[in-house]
Amino acid sequence: MVKWYEGKSCTCCGRPLGEISRMQRHPGLMSPELRIFEWRDLQPEKIPRVLETHQPVCWHCLVAETHTW
Repeated sequence: MVKWYEGKSCTCCGRPLGEISRMQRHPGLMSPELRIFEWRDLQPEKIPRVLETHQPVCWHCLVAETHTW
């Protein structure tokens, strides 16, 4: 998962994702249908397909887009 984000920027805001460590907040994903979600919402068997079809989203945009007010 971490290597997939290397050299990529957030699809929403354009912010470079930079290095991701286990201790920091993790970025999310955007589906082709523009649905934003966290990795924990993904079934493990779907990971290979997701890596081919989804785009990266930074943690800030993930929270902004998925937070229920």
